[in-house]
Amino acid sequence: MAWTRNSAADWLRAMEGKPIRLKGNHLFLEVRGICGEVEELDACSTLLLECRVEAGLPEGCDLHLTLHDQSLTVHLMTGNGPATRISMKTSVPYSQLELEDNAMPKTTRRPPGALKTAGEPEVTWSPYELLHETRTG
Repeated sequence: MAWTRNSAADWLRAMEGKPIRLKGNHLFLEVRGICGEVEELDACSTLLLECRVEAGLPEGCDLHLTLHDQSLTVHLMTGNGPATRISMKTSVPYSQLELEDNAMPKTTRRPPGALKTAGEPEVTWSPYELLHETRTG
């Protein structure tokens, strides 16, 4: 499917509260998580659409999708306002965007935020892995 800002916004609204997977073709980008509510933001007379993704990140880390006219921006940040310590953004042109509703990995690894069972080694997730995942699902 060829995505546009409107079709991506409609899809994200329909997926609110459900697992999603976003990929950027040729960009080594993959994001998996639970889709939040799509909100409208007025940024200097430009209407932006933004959606928070619950990706099982540690407390204080947020992952947002912002829909612009020509691309979707993935923004990973820690802290808020002046307390922001890390802020990483990457944009995906709609022509290279893939959106799927099967966010759970097809591996034996637990998804972010899942509880481990007794004797299972601790799995850690880095922001780099979440933004630049190269595994195929």
